[in-house]
Amino acid sequence: MKHEFSHNSTISVNSFESWQSTSFNSPSLILLFSWTGAQERHVSKYVKGYAKLFPTSPVIVIGTTLKDLVIRSSAEKQRNLQATIDIIINSGLCHGNILVHCFSDGGSNKAVEFAEAYHTRTGAKLPCRALCLDSTPGHPRYLNYAFAFQKSLPQNHIVRYFGLLLGMLILAIFWFSYYVLIGVENNVITKTRTRLEDERFWSPGTTPRVYLFSEGDRLIFWGDVERHGVEAGRKGGRITLVRFRGSGHCNHVKEDEGKYWRAVREVWDLRDLEVGVAL
Repeated sequence: MKHEFSHNSTISVNSFESWQSTSFNSPSLILLFSWTGAQERHVSKYVKGYAKLFPTSPVIVIGTTLKDLVIRSSAEKQRNLQATIDIIINSGLCHGNILVHCFSDGGSNKAVEFAEAYHTRTGAKLPCRALCLDSTPGHPRYLNYAFAFQKSLPQNHIVRYFGLLLGMLILAIFWFSYYVLIGVENNVITKTRTRLEDERFWSPGTTPRVYLFSEGDRLIFWGDVERHGVEAGRKGGRITLVRFRGSGHCNHVKEDEGKYWRAVREVWDLRDLEVGVAL
């Protein structure tokens, strides 16, 4: 079984112990939107996890970069996603049941861009039957962004020191621009939180969601993720909240692999059930 990475490279995943659900069919396609700047070797553990859970389901991994998240416009992002939409349409996978899995705010932003681009192209909603939100959606917080920038710097102490000073200055300029000139509601992170609830592109009232987050995440405050889930549940969404204690950003599977993948399997199994909100 081939699992596609981005648009032009694949890896083969074979011989994994199966965690496949026996009660429900597998997804016709899994769309995995990785975190900003994620490397293939780090994302591959989730592709392998899905190979165990749903061995017959193809996986398409869609990545993003910091430039893509912060600088590029929605129109440009959506143009760049057309090749993947072509794959889904031409293969007939658009007529099946898709599981969407987003990591961090980079992944969830790319997912909302994808859903809108798909709707513009086809006139229909993306057939997302279950949504997994790992370490997202967050909320703009200056210190969290500063920490994220620090982690991206080289290990050299001098470079890290001066790079952090420069980065905090640049972040401060962006922060001032968003809060004073543009408006706090118009930054990409806040808009992503809102767009996940847009009924033109998603079905928040009927599509089950699982939010996976950790108290140990220093990049995305766990309370921001939980709050989004609680608010969605109050609006009638079918929500499951799964909290981890000490895992880092987008690394909850390392703390408790069984707990993580059970949550993913269960949200998929909920897709056809008429059930209430699980909080």
